[in-house]
Amino acid sequence: MVNQIEEESGSLPLNLPRGVPPELAAENIDVQTIIAPRLTMLMEIANSFLLTIIESMESVPYGIRWICKQIRSLTRVRLLARLGELSLIPVQRKYPEATEFAICSLIGGFFFLRFINPAIVTPQAYMLVDGVPAKHPRRTLTLVCFFYSRQCNLSEALQDCKNVAESC
Repeated sequence: MVNQIEEESGSLPLNLPRGVPPELAAENIDVQTIIAPRLTMLMEIANSFLLTIIESMESVPYGIRWICKQIRSLTRVRLLARLGELSLIPVQRKYPEATEFAICSLIGGFFFLRFINPAIVTPQAYMLVDGVPAKHPRRTLTLVCFFYSRQCNLSEALQDCKNVAESC
């Protein structure tokens, strides 16, 4: 961002010095003014991708859905009936105390990080587009995947996205 301003105006304004930490740069009004529309646009693009993914759930390959089902079933305590007996025995699984939120996070993490994100970052490899995306669209696709990765990893996605948007 600083390089772009310097190229356009020939020099940097005094209120935009180089080498400032992201936290300090984020407090600058000029930086906030530049980043706000970029962050809004990135969120709109990410939401557009998410809506498309949700609307396309029927076309997710069976194998991916089966793996997601297996993740769910392996994280729960299940009751197993012994052959020839009427009693039920609890079968301990990998994460018996897992909450519904944690289970959904595991499934979402697998689904997005292993299936969706690679297709977004390299759409030509999945034959979603004819050619390799240009530099700027590829950067936007990478940022969308970065956002989804942070969401899947339950980190502070919005703050991370703001930091990444500053580098755009």
